Amino acid sequence: MISLGTVAASTFSVRLATLIAISMIMTIGVYGLVACIVKLDDLGLHLTEPADGSKPNALGAALGRGILWFAPKLMKFLSVVGTAAMFIVGGGILTHGFHWLFVKIEQAAIGVSGLPVFGDIKGIGTIAEQLTTTVLNTTVGVLAGIAALLLVMGVQKIRGKSAH
Repeated sequence: MISLGTVAASTFSVRLATLIAISMIMTIGVYGLVACIVKLDDLGLHLTEPADGSKPNALGAALGRGILWFAPKLMKFLSVVGTAAMFIVGGGILTHGFHWLFVKIEQAAIGVSGLPVFGDIKGIGTIAEQLTTTVLNTTVGVLAGIAALLLVMGVQKIRGKSAH
């Protein structure tokens, strides 16, 4: 969206080319990063136990053990952060789809930023406004997730399938 905003006054072909280029770069970048994260444990194992059966050097083996220790912790962290991000972003998408809800959230955020407690400290009102928007969007995302889960469980129950 930022890229498209930058070329908004350009011709259709320039906007299309920009959209295609950015989407390709982002896709390769994101999936490349994911591939690297997924392969971290393979790298750690390779450093501790070289494929050719040779003895690993001490530095490589220590680095490999460190990677093998770190990789599961990173994956757990990313699963929590990723889930939270899905609720935040999903809630934001939903609230933008319902204009009246978007307006109410914006009004609430502006109202919070204008509270006297934030008036004396420069920038705190803006932070409070952003946090309010994020919390409310997240709440919408969580509620939508619960509704979707209940719907799926209800359909499964009607169809006679286990909800597990």
